[in-house]
Amino acid sequence: MMARMARMKLEKQIGRYHCYNRVAGSPDYYPLNDSIVREKFIGMLKFYASAFCCTIVEFDVMGNHYHFITQMDKQRKLSPAELRRRAEILYSESYINSHFLKQEDWDKFELRLFDLSKLLHVLDGEFAKWFNKTHDRRGAFWASRFQSNILATLKDVQNCMMYVNLNPVRAKIVQRPEDYEGSGIYLRDKGRADWLMDLGEIFGKTKSERMLLKEYRYRLYYRGDVQDMRGPIKIPKRIREMEIAAGYPTPGVYLDQFAYFVRGLILGPANFILQMIKKQDIQKLHKRPITPVQPDNCPNFILNKPRETG
Repeated sequence: MMARMARMKLEKQIGRYHCYNRVAGSPDYYPLNDSIVREKFIGMLKFYASAFCCTIVEFDVMGNHYHFITQMDKQRKLSPAELRRRAEILYSESYINSHFLKQEDWDKFELRLFDLSKLLHVLDGEFAKWFNKTHDRRGAFWASRFQSNILATLKDVQNCMMYVNLNPVRAKIVQRPEDYEGSGIYLRDKGRADWLMDLGEIFGKTKSERMLLKEYRYRLYYRGDVQDMRGPIKIPKRIREMEIAAGYPTPGVYLDQFAYFVRGLILGPANFILQMIKKQDIQKLHKRPITPVQPDNCPNFILNKPRETG
């Protein structure tokens, strides 16, 4: 059997990722629909993000799976005081005093703080422990290891954000994405998103956060063909023109599910993907050639996860 391909991550630079995982169990098992359980997961996401060197961009917690987008900081040297502060978020005083005895221990801890896999390992693991303990159950909570794909450009981040935020609209849970309480757009709409990345960092600081949020909502309405009680929401001409220029000539494109947002390894320009294939020497692990492809309704290219043969 062919060896499992290492997770693709960006080294020594800012990395933006779409992360996803699904609960174990039957298709009609929705433990995250419970508001207490859902809020606990969101709270843990916020908590662990404050310890690691990252910023959560957006998230959506559905009944049996989650999505979130995060930006991992470029690796840098942290001061002893900052290292200590972050360690105190994760560990007790007694643990720190017994496990951080040498500079080498602190150096290893520092590397972990910039590692996406370490963040997801502790988030998924600690949430599963909490759920099993509070619900008197045993066994795996998550169906598998988390999945992630690289979002190469801010345009890719924007598109992935909108796809994620329209999850509850596609599922017909709500009409408007900002009405879904398990999402980042809900927190932004309620003015409680201080721990999420500012929209200005994603869409450009050309307007106030309030105006950017208003504009973003209209773009969501366009991509999801969002309707209210009176029918389709009227989209301003400027927003329609912006969406057409972005490669979306008709509304409602994101009402369909696109596997490349979940199963792809990279979403970005073809030349970026080719560089990553060469840099990580992926091709040697697979018999069939792997190349960037451009799916329907996608303005950029993706690298799909190759089928492993053995």
